Amino acid sequence: MGRDPQLEMLLGVVRGNRTILPHLQDQDGVLVRRGQVYVPVGALRLEVIRAHHDEPMAGHFGRFKTVQLITRSYWWPKMRQDILRFCDSCAVCQQSKTPVGRPRGLLSSLPVPDRPWQIISMDFISDLPKSGGYTCIWVVVDLFSKLAHFIPCSTIPAAPTLALLFTKHIYRLHGAPEVIISDRAPQFVSRFWKHFHECLGTKLNVSSAFHPQTDGQSERVNGLLEQYLRCFCLDQPTAWVKWLPVAEFAYNNAVHTSSQHTPFELTYGFHPRGGVAPSTNVVSSDPVYRSYGNGCIA
Repeated sequence: MGRDPQLEMLLGVVRGNRTILPHLQDQDGVLVRRGQVYVPVGALRLEVIRAHHDEPMAGHFGRFKTVQLITRSYWWPKMRQDILRFCDSCAVCQQSKTPVGRPRGLLSSLPVPDRPWQIISMDFISDLPKSGGYTCIWVVVDLFSKLAHFIPCSTIPAAPTLALLFTKHIYRLHGAPEVIISDRAPQFVSRFWKHFHECLGTKLNVSSAFHPQTDGQSERVNGLLEQYLRCFCLDQPTAWVKWLPVAEFAYNNAVHTSSQHTPFELTYGFHPRGGVAPSTNVVSSDPVYRSYGNGCIA
């Protein structure tokens, strides 16, 4: 690693008189600003950007989400320009992404949630290549925090099976919502589904034929999930199911433009440790553990 005159100057000031730059700390030669680690000039900056953009836990997201993810932990002069340049030149993004815009059509008037998992929306991504016996994804989104769950299904389930999946993946974690927003798919307007949620005290709000974009939140999340899977399944389109848990983590750990917070933070009150960091020499020496760990996220 070459010399970094700015780092040397700042460390010299901090060590000489901490009152001049009270927001900076010298932690054993590492310069820290309000919890953000200074990254010195050199290849490490590129590695930080790459790890927070290219890795599965980062998601190959766009400019805004990548800048927010990196600035959560690191800083250096003109880092925003460096990050934008990297994102704009990413070949995988250019090959895999299509614009994710607002859904077309008028929006029905929707209730406004005031806490997590009070109002949720749901939709399906279907007709996917068969992957481990699965062909579709049930996408469930909390309208307050934007937290989402991506649930693989062998086929679009009938209402009784959907009720079991709801109990296993949603009710178990978040309880019963007050309102569920969905389209008019047969499962969502069936007598069984209506009765199931009557028992839970949940109101069903389904799209009308004149306002098919009521469930716009799920559609936007669907678009982001499809982009993620294209980025990481370019060469193995039938392997998408193994990426789904990490895709869910990456989405929930990314800052949302409307709230300026991550869904995870709004739901649980803190940022999770994502394992997104530059390469270090601190790795397991046991090849069995190392191989298993790599397989879990790749």
